[in-house]
Amino acid sequence: MFLKRCTLLLCLVFSVEATAQAIVDRSRQITLASGELVLASEGDREPRSIGSIALRIYAAASEKFPYDNFVAGLVRSREGALEDLLATDLDDDGSEEIVVVFRSAGSGGYVSAEAFRFSAEELTLIAAVSFLESNADPVQALRQEISD
Repeated sequence: MFLKRCTLLLCLVFSVEATAQAIVDRSRQITLASGELVLASEGDREPRSIGSIALRIYAAASEKFPYDNFVAGLVRSREGALEDLLATDLDDDGSEEIVVVFRSAGSGGYVSAEAFRFSAEELTLIAAVSFLESNADPVQALRQEISD
């Protein structure tokens, strides 16, 4: 009887842990105007406040198998939790840049952002801003950084 209760208790503990992990969404995805799927995700088992970010691009594919055709990607360090993933034309050249937004875990809730260009199956960092006020517009700050 004791063994049966311990087994049941362990099953409940693992079930609650798996559910808690599933609830925390540590990734964001968008589709570019050109059809590519962009996926940004925090590193598995890392704290929300610091760690890494993986940015992956997949070629346009069927809705049933969206992650079948990996095109490009990179892994970078991050400070803060992944807050948003955007596609916007930062430099007014007619093509979208990929913007990854982070929010610090500290009391200030500072915002940081990085902008990437996807061209010829390659991702390139083109601008970054850090320690913006919590209510700042990271897209506008990146635009300013690019134009300077």
